[in-house]
This record gives sequence, structure tokens and C-alpha cells, in this order.
Amino acid sequence: MELKWDEDQVHLKLKKLDLGYSEYLFQLPNLSGAINLERINLKGCKSLVEIPSFFKDLNKLKYLNLSDCVKLEDGIENLPLSIRDLKLRWTAIISLPESIWKMKYLKELDLSHCQKLEKLPEIPEDCTSSSLG
Repeated sequence: MELKWDEDQVHLKLKKLDLGYSEYLFQLPNLSGAINLERINLKGCKSLVEIPSFFKDLNKLKYLNLSDCVKLEDGIENLPLSIRDLKLRWTAIISLPESIWKMKYLKELDLSHCQKLEKLPEIPEDCTSSSLG
């Protein structure tokens, strides 16, 4: 299935986006105009390889599920600082940038089963829940 998306459309009212289990989604459409997005579910998007740079401008984004995006290995540095709940379970990320801890609202981080993860910056004390299995 091909995703049709008009790049020129402004998606101001969009608050939730669920593209979970879109197995052939390898690239996200430009959502930079969706400034009110709070939740994005991309769980199971097995062809997705990176988080696009426009994500850093989604300042209301609180929840991002990238679990089971088994080819995802790049773009973590593009995440907005507003994220509270970040699920990276079963991704191909190799390292987390130090900037991950600039996310002052981050409360949950799931890195379980990230078998290629080699580098993890020190976890701050106020991160209340993490899964690093």
C-alpha cells in the first residue's frame, strides 16, 4: 500500500498519528506543519530506517512509539525535547546521543531488546522508569 500525503497540506489540528504496523513505510511524510501532534505510533514499521530532522520541531510531542522498527538506526538526535514516553524497543540503534538527557520531561525510556546498542549515556536520577533489558 502506498501512502498518499500532500506535503503542502497544513495539519494544524492533528494531535495523534497512528501508522503502526505499516511494514513498508520506510520514510515519513513531512509533518513539520503538524505543530499540535502529541502522540505518534510507528510501532512495527519494519522498513523505517531513520527519524526525520523535522521531528525536532514537533514541540508538543509527548509520546513516540518506535518499538519493533527493526531497521531504525538513525535520527535519535532529531527528537524534540518535549517527549515524555519514548519506546525504542527492538530497534537497530547503536548509540544514544548525550542530547537524549536534554529531554527534561522524559520519564519513560524503553530500550529493551536493542541488541546493537553499544553506547548509553549516564541516566539522570529523575528518569523514573526505564527498560534496558
